[in-house]
Amino acid sequence: MLLLAAGFAGAGWRKRNALRVRRSGAALVPPWVPAIYIFSTVLAALTRREYCFSISHLIASGSPMSRSILVRRSPIHGNGVFAAADLPAGKSLIEYRGKLLRHTVADRLYSDNVETGHTFLFVLNDRYVIDGNKGGNSARWINHSCAPNCEPMLLESKDGDPARDRLFIETLRPVKAGEELTYDYGIELEIRYTSRLKQLWACRCGAPECSGTMLKPKSRKKKA
Repeated sequence: MLLLAAGFAGAGWRKRNALRVRRSGAALVPPWVPAIYIFSTVLAALTRREYCFSISHLIASGSPMSRSILVRRSPIHGNGVFAAADLPAGKSLIEYRGKLLRHTVADRLYSDNVETGHTFLFVLNDRYVIDGNKGGNSARWINHSCAPNCEPMLLESKDGDPARDRLFIETLRPVKAGEELTYDYGIELEIRYTSRLKQLWACRCGAPECSGTMLKPKSRKKKA
């Protein structure tokens, strides 16, 4: 299981869903995948059109482009990621990419983010955070939901190097074409939850069981 961030209270606003862990066997992504992603991102920026990308499809078939997912405006919040085709359960869709930061560095750079109700930071392990603000891809646009259809999957490095761990988004259940992809952000702050704070981190997923906030209930500390 993923270890939670420790130290400065601001660490809590990182996405830190309890990840399922998969051990790595061989190299997962061919070296040409990042170059294709960069090309697709630049092309989308130039044309301002929706763009599609699927790392899992690139790995499996070697195809230079896939139409498994696409980015467009979301009824939940800002941009969102949607299924461009019917997706089976257990399908790895995209890697959550960005610059690796030590937790202490993330604390220093983003100490005020608790007041924004928004974050592109995702805890990778007890040493590193992925900063989707820098070098991030489409995965950073996947919104939170109280009834998610996806979940994060941690792929541990074969050599045990935490800097080589990787994070992928995978479907929890079959997803219909056109359905927005979501997962539970698992945000737990180390400060008191006020009404104002809950409103800042409001959830608009629209699920019947929606809690109204992206903040998770605080974990109860075990008595010694």
